[in-house]
Parts: sequence; structure tokens; C-alpha cells
Amino acid sequence: MGPAVRRSTAMVVWLGILAVGAMSGTRALHAAHLVGAEGGAAPMLQAAPVADSTDVLEEVQVRVRDYIRDVRRSWDRRDRFDRYQPMEVVQEERPKVIQALDEAAERLPGDDWIAGHRVGMRVKHERLDEAVEVARECQASRWWCAALSGLAHHMRGDSAAAHHAFDDALEAMPRERRCEWNEHVRHLLAGGIRSAYGDADCQERDRLAEYIWWLADPFHLLPFNDRRSEHLARMVGMELRCQQRALVGEVCRTPEYFDVVTLGWPDWLWSFEWGDSRPRPLGHRFVPPHGVAMEPFEAEPWDWDLEQEARFERVHLDYDLIHPLQQQTALFRRGDSVRVVVAADMHRHVLRGAPTLDMGVVFSREPPASPVTHRVQGPPERMLLDTLLPEREYLVSVEALAEPSGAARSRFGVRLPSMSPEGLALSHPVLLDWGDALDRLADREEAEPVSLDSILDHIIGSDRFRSGREVGVFWEMYGLDGLEPEAVEVSITIREADEGRLRRLARWLGIAGPSQIQSLSWEEAVGAEAIQGRVLRLRLPDVEPGRYLLEVSVSTGDGEPMVVRRQMEISAL
Repeated sequence: MGPAVRRSTAMVVWLGILAVGAMSGTRALHAAHLVGAEGGAAPMLQAAPVADSTDVLEEVQVRVRDYIRDVRRSWDRRDRFDRYQPMEVVQEERPKVIQALDEAAERLPGDDWIAGHRVGMRVKHERLDEAVEVARECQASRWWCAALSGLAHHMRGDSAAAHHAFDDALEAMPRERRCEWNEHVRHLLAGGIRSAYGDADCQERDRLAEYIWWLADPFHLLPFNDRRSEHLARMVGMELRCQQRALVGEVCRTPEYFDVVTLGWPDWLWSFEWGDSRPRPLGHRFVPPHGVAMEPFEAEPWDWDLEQEARFERVHLDYDLIHPLQQQTALFRRGDSVRVVVAADMHRHVLRGAPTLDMGVVFSREPPASPVTHRVQGPPERMLLDTLLPEREYLVSVEALAEPSGAARSRFGVRLPSMSPEGLALSHPVLLDWGDALDRLADREEAEPVSLDSILDHIIGSDRFRSGREVGVFWEMYGLDGLEPEAVEVSITIREADEGRLRRLARWLGIAGPSQIQSLSWEEAVGAEAIQGRVLRLRLPDVEPGRYLLEVSVSTGDGEPMVVRRQMEISAL
């Protein structure tokens, strides 16, 4: 992700940017605890056992409290035409507070409160190299030092270092604190997965949190999870913010946690810090919606809409633009394995001119199972992967990274189509770019079966097609060599994928016909081969733009036919 300063929504503006309003009353100053989400005290950070530790800690907390009040007074007295006036106070006074914290750390090197704000103040002052170094030298609680290191690295843009630091923090974190932090992941969820998460105990919540971060990881091709780091950076920021609010008699409550964890820091915080009305970045939503979270292996690429309304989440990462990536993926039976083919055409993609393009496909299953990663070498205008994998269901992430130009991805679930009790099975169908070579291939199909190898280079690397386009359809049939019938009935149908409610009601009432747009049926001779490939020439219908299903059906005459589908988008001419 590069060493550039990260301008993410985790920008920790907790310092001196508390709710603008009347001053709260003074309270006893010590912060060996953090005010809980509903205002109750929860044991948190422990001070080092030094004789004068209370005096040292209270002295530096008074200094921080006075700084907060100075900034607030500056805000209250500001010229309404001079939004930069409070910023001048911040820039002048914050380095003095940092110096006071450093001096206190020399006397109390193991105090969690002091260690936290030494890093936090430097992050806010954009002294990020210093923040990383201070976190590295931290002598406070192991988990807290690791969390501070994660924050500093994340804000500096060191994604890998931040990821590993947060790993260490979660591993060393006290069980109660980890359970509390995991509780806030629930704010990012909706529907049944939110209910299941809320009902889970601490141990099950650990597992569910890992599952959610696996799904929400922006790029499986990279060895770190920036989305999880962003969340944990926000949690560290909230810890520090709530400690400072406690200095002026204020508490952090659940709605504030919800706002910060889901959407980042609100507009008025940016406005206050920078003297400018800077809106929150729109960002993306990486945590999948309810349906995908419950059944990820059934998800289609369009179910994973990164630009959807950010009601539960808004995240802005280094890759500002994450484009959709059109592709076709299909699974073919090979004994107890599957042959997986992924094709993605990049010649018309917005990233096609990028000087460096890192492309690959990652096949993963639920953690802690290890993913299978294939980086694809070849011309940047086309990605073609042909590989063997164990027969499993997979979450597939097809990705192209071109920093700083942007990135593209398509994420979806795949599994082999089922097999009939008689042993008949079909592969996924794939659409081919029809041309003279396929004409010749179709002409000799009666003499010899069409093989997958012979059509690989013709697979269209997209699931979006123009209406009226002439394409080829390829699929494989399995188990026909063991069946008695000499022929099977085959049909290809194109139908609407997204019927509206009124049309479904009309069909149920019998006043509207089926949603099929185009259908073709014929009788197919059965060969002696265990794997029998077929290719058919087809002209896509002239229809309204939208999503449609291409269905291939094969029946032996006994029982239900075997049906496989490919969902596709048909656009206007």
C-alpha cells in the first residue's frame, strides 16, 4: 500500500475534538479505567507500580485536560469568518502536550494511558514516523502496545505491518476486552447474521468475527486485510477519545461507538480539526449484505455491491476506485477433482493502460482453511486461468491491482452442479466468442467430441453481452456412457433472472406465461465417452437490458432433467 500518509476515515481526531458545548464539571483525574459504552466503568489500562505514579499520571492528565479546554474555548471564541483560528491553537499547543507526555513516560515508562496518548497525539500531528517508533519502544501492556503499533502503521499506510501488529494485539488482549471489541463488529451487520452475532457468546463471537473479516477483506490477493485494520484503528481511536472525554467528565455511549465504527469520524470533527467543512469520504462497503454473509458460496458477483448505500458502513482505503471486473468462471468434473477455468477480458477495462497490473484468482473456504492463490501471468488485456482443485465449494475472488490507478475485482461463490441418482451430471455452461475457428470445430463435432482444451481460447472473459450477439455455448456431460438410452433430450433456454413481483403474481394467477425469452430443444445421441463436450451456436435475443439466465437441460426420459444455469447481463446494442 506504500508509505504515503493514509487519509482514511480512521483519522483519529479524538484529541481535543470533543462535543462542542458547555464545559463539564471537574472530576477526579485518573484513567486507569475506560468509561464503558453505556457509561459504566470497565477495567482497562493499568499504570506501572511506581511510588509517585499517581502524581505523575494526574499531572500529565491535567495538562491534557487543560489543552482540551483551551481548544474548546478557542472554538467558542472564534471569529465566524475565521475557521482556522482553532487550528492555530491546536498546532501551537499540541507539541507542548506531546513533550509533557514524553517527560511523563520517562518517569512512568510502563503506563498504558501515557503510552497511548504519546502515540495518539503524534498520529494527530501527522508525525507518523515518530508514532511508529514510540509504539515500537512501548513498555506498557503487551496487547495495548501492539494495538498502538497497528494504529500508527495503519495511519502511515504500512498495511502489512499494521495487519501483523493487530494480530499480536488480538492474541495478547485480555479475553473480556477482546469480547467487548468484537461486540462492536455487530454494528456493521444486518439481518440474520446480525442477530446470530448478537446472540453468540464470546468464543463463538471470535469465530464469527474472523468469518466476517474473511468476507470483508477487500483483496484476497494481498497478504493483509486493510478492512479489519481500519476497524481496529477506529477502535483504538475510540479508546483514546473516551479516555480524554473522561478527563472533562464526559462518557462515550453506544450511539457514538456505532457512528465511528460504521461510518468513521463525523463531519464536524473534520471541520473542527482542519478549519474546513470537509465531508466524509464516500468510500465503499466491504462487509457483505445479509444474504451473502449467510450463504457466501451461493453469491453472484452483483450481490457484492461495493457502492451500495453505506447505511452500515463507509470505508475509504488507499485504492480509491475499485471497479467491477467482468469474467466467466466454470467448473468441470475430473475424477475427485474439479478443473476450474476463469477468463477475464481486460482490453476494454479502465485499468488496461496501467503500467503494472497484478492479476490473480484466489479460491478460499471458511477460515481457518488456507486459500489457494493463482497469480496470472500473460498479456494484461486478458486473464485466463486453467487449474485443478479438490472438489469443494469455494469463494472466488478475481482481482486486478494497479496502484495507484485503482483496482478491480469480482467475488462470488462456486460449486459443482449436482449429480443425478443415475450418475448423470453437467458442467457449468460457458459462452464463447463465435468465429471461423468455432465454425470448423462445430462442423467436425459429429466425428469427434468437442474438448475443453479446444475452446479455452474462445471463452469470453465477461458475463455481460450485447443483445443480438452471436455466441457459442459449451458444456460437458458426464455419466452418459453408463446409461442405457441411446439418446437424451437437450434444451437451451434463456429466461429473465429478475422477475418483478407483478409478473410473478400474474404467472401464479395463470394470466401470464413463463418468463422464458428463447428456447431450443433437440435429441442428442449418446456416445461412449465418460466426458462428452458439446458446443452450440446461438444468437442472443433482442431484449430489454437486464439480467437473464441461460439454462442447459438434459433428460434421459426418466425422472427430473438435469439443469445448469449461467446468469448473465444482456445490454442494448
